[in-house]
Amino acid sequence: MRFALVCDVESSIQLAGEVVIKLGDREYSFIPDGTNTLQKIKVTAEVARTELFTSGSLHHPTLGPTFAMGRDGQLHEALIHELQELESLLAFSFLLNKIHWEHPREERIAERPEERGFKFHFVPGEYKEVRIPITEADLTSLLNNKKLLSPLTVVKSFWREARNAYNASRYISAFVNAFFILEGLYANGKFSKKDICREFLDYPPFVTSIARVFAMVQQECPEHLDKLSKVLEQRGKTLDVTEFTTLLVDTRAELSHFIARDIRKRERLFEESYWSISFVCLRLATILIEHESDLLIPDTTT
Repeated sequence: MRFALVCDVESSIQLAGEVVIKLGDREYSFIPDGTNTLQKIKVTAEVARTELFTSGSLHHPTLGPTFAMGRDGQLHEALIHELQELESLLAFSFLLNKIHWEHPREERIAERPEERGFKFHFVPGEYKEVRIPITEADLTSLLNNKKLLSPLTVVKSFWREARNAYNASRYISAFVNAFFILEGLYANGKFSKKDICREFLDYPPFVTSIARVFAMVQQECPEHLDKLSKVLEQRGKTLDVTEFTTLLVDTRAELSHFIARDIRKRERLFEESYWSISFVCLRLATILIEHESDLLIPDTTT
């Protein structure tokens, strides 16, 4: 069996026709459109663990009950990394604009008789937002409270960027933008990891909000808490409010610096490695923005 990721490309690169290059166990396809402009890139690899490519159902955190095809997560991340490397090489040498590796389409190619049960499967190219109705009364209330909520305008801009990045599977960007919200609201101008943790934990609503988030995530998608627990176990820690806060701050610090020669750090910079912490951090930021909004709008029910 072979597994491939296909990505759309934005570029002005011209090709006389499709180019297919084999290097080792990888196959690279450069596919032009009708005007001979590079339109798609496909990277294909041999599958060593076919048993991982099974089907089943799961509960997606935003889409609800879904049908999913299994895959080799390490192979998927390795192919994403290949596409990111190609993007950098082609951008620098041939002025390519973008490889949309955040929205890959998957192909499973059965080659042996025992693999014929595996069918091609394509992941949707984009996240589809749920349609949310809004009434005239909702809009009127929004406008009436606009001035009161103006101190949160920038904070909500970070939230928008975090949500959009998360929905586009850009989990690093999602986490960083969500963390900016926490930092802007509660770090009180502190910059050292120790000081930021202390400021966060000294604010009672921050602490209670983490407990709320844990309970919510445990109900909706406990896999995220399992993943975070394993990360902390590797550090000799257990998942609680204090250690999660430390993990948030440590992760932000880790993403603030880059050492090109640090192979271990380069390997950690896969988007999927930050899926769980970006999900929980964004949920936490959402709850705290709601809390800050409640403080700015007077209670008229009493």
